[in-house]
Amino acid sequence: MKLLYRVAEWHGFAKMWMHTDSTLKHLNDLTTELGKLVRDFETSTCSQFTTFELPRETEARKRRTQGQAQTSAASESTAGGKRARSLNLFTYKWHSLGDYVLSIRLFGGTDGISTQIVSPSPDIVSVLLMFFQGELAHRLVKRLYKLTNKHDPAKQIGKQVRRLEMAQQAFHRRKLREKQHVVHSLSKAPKSSPSESDAADDSDLRYFISPSLNERKDIWGLIKSNSGDPAYKV
Repeated sequence: MKLLYRVAEWHGFAKMWMHTDSTLKHLNDLTTELGKLVRDFETSTCSQFTTFELPRETEARKRRTQGQAQTSAASESTAGGKRARSLNLFTYKWHSLGDYVLSIRLFGGTDGISTQIVSPSPDIVSVLLMFFQGELAHRLVKRLYKLTNKHDPAKQIGKQVRRLEMAQQAFHRRKLREKQHVVHSLSKAPKSSPSESDAADDSDLRYFISPSLNERKDIWGLIKSNSGDPAYKV
């Protein structure tokens, strides 16, 4: 119960949007205490129970070994076809808990940073190249690997990435030319705008917002001059 409380407390402090020196100090001390509690949990509690992999993990392992000619059943501790699994603290997720305080001091709250690079352009080329950076890089590599003939795939994948980069540059150049063309056309077009008085007197319009910023309206003077109008009562 104490471990569950400390985990919830650590999670609450780690996901805060804003931090101070006192909250970061508390999070740092809490991380140290959480590490001790987890190690005690591994040695005292986990050793009293025999745990096995989940059913979906068992099915995935069976699918992976289905094509193999020989399987070594003697090297496994199984019960009903399941492998014995224990709590493993030698993983990156446990190791990275100690880096949260430093990363928050350097980059801010955990909600404002991401190791997944997001592309601002919606075109397909940028979306594909987005996967070539950050922790999603393997997705693009796997996708391009399917397009190769499996002979010297690294060279072929490199060519595909280069083609995507050139296509992205051409796409941005075309967008820039289209934008310049629109700006040039608008600069030559005659400036004409509908009369504001006609729009203001249109009873079918529920709202009317003037597009002009040159003519200012005095709200207090407008209310005072229409003091007898119930619509102007505040």
